[in-house]
Amino acid sequence: MNKNLYTWKGKKFWIGVVNLLDGEIEEVHSYEEAERTDFHHNFYFSDSALEKIEDEEWAIFTAEKDKIMDWTTKFSDEIKRKIKQQIKPVKEGKMYKDLLKKVAKKLKENESVVPDFVKDQHKKFEKKHRDQVNVEFDKLTKNKYFKSIPLKEIKEILENKGFETESLDGIYTGKDGKVHEQVGPKTWFYMTWHKMEESGNYEIVCYLS
Repeated sequence: MNKNLYTWKGKKFWIGVVNLLDGEIEEVHSYEEAERTDFHHNFYFSDSALEKIEDEEWAIFTAEKDKIMDWTTKFSDEIKRKIKQQIKPVKEGKMYKDLLKKVAKKLKENESVVPDFVKDQHKKFEKKHRDQVNVEFDKLTKNKYFKSIPLKEIKEILENKGFETESLDGIYTGKDGKVHEQVGPKTWFYMTWHKMEESGNYEIVCYLS
């Protein structure tokens, strides 16, 4: 399970240090960084941070789901509030986006280099995101008509869940048409369109399978 549930200044993290004087976050590290040193913070926090921690000017905290956990020093509610103001939660789609792309690339290059448990996990993530995309596609197109094919919106939905969209680039013409392209190791994109005679608007049907 991913432990890096928040970002600070664009960096995903699990553990950090906060200045007890003003509530400002000074440094953060990912769960993986901490795990590599068997969670001994002396090996991954900077020397300046360790000195401030020793002097009790800064203190260690972890950002858990929906709460800030203080380690060596009990935080006031004000310090916790200030920490929360400086961090942003990682959205689930974003959290697995990089993982999906990295594993998909490895599977494409050489399936044998990817461990079986990673393949299984990837299949679960891919199916889950495929289902989520289909819900978004339904919201986008159901009972709606378009002046042009909403390719930009379709690609954004796919990219937000970690699927590839390069194969969808192109010019779509004709009164009726269809697209069938692979956008993931086990995922295919289908789209059909029909241009209405009188209004000139498009009726779109799209989904992943």
